[in-house]
Amino acid sequence: MKALLFSLLFSAVMISAISGNTSVSANSNDDSARVCPVSGETISGEGIKLAYLGDEYILCCKGCVKSFNKNPAKYISGGVTDPVCNMKDSKAEISTVHDGVKYYFCNESCKEKFEKEPSEYLKEFSK
Repeated sequence: MKALLFSLLFSAVMISAISGNTSVSANSNDDSARVCPVSGETISGEGIKLAYLGDEYILCCKGCVKSFNKNPAKYISGGVTDPVCNMKDSKAEISTVHDGVKYYFCNESCKEKFEKEPSEYLKEFSK
C-alpha cells in the first residue's frame, strides 16, 4: 500500500514538474505540501532543488540529494534520458558517474562519447 501511495505521489511530482509547477498538493487548497521523491516524506520549507538532465526535482535534505545522485533511475518515472542522444531509453546496466552523479545510456557508444566530453553533453541540459 505504501509503495502504491509513493508511486502515485511521485507521478504527481513528475507531472507537476513537466507542467512547470514544482509543488504537489495533498489537498487542492494547499499548494505548500510537497513530497520528496526519494524519502516519500513531506518537504518543509523550500526543500533542496536539484537539476538533473533538464528536469528539476525538489528533495527534502542533502542525504536525499546524495541518494538521488547515486541512482537517479530509481527515483525517476517514465525512463531516464540518455544525455548523448537525448532519448528516454537508457538502460540501468549502461552507466557512468561524472562529478558524483550517475548517468545512463542507451548503448555503449553513447556512454563512450559522454566519457570523452561529459561537459559538452551536459551543457545542453543546463540552459
